[in-house]
Amino acid sequence: MTLSVTAPSGATHQMADAWRRQTSLRRLYTAIGVGLLIT
Repeated sequence: MTLSVTAPSGATHQMADAWRRQTSLRRLYTAIGVGLLIT
């Protein structure tokens, strides 16, 4: 919990956005991989 206190809200927001983007990209890549395996 110390990270949220030391880091400004803007930085934490950026980190959350980047993490969300990374997870969505990974999900997209896995979906494409499954589609390629099926076809």
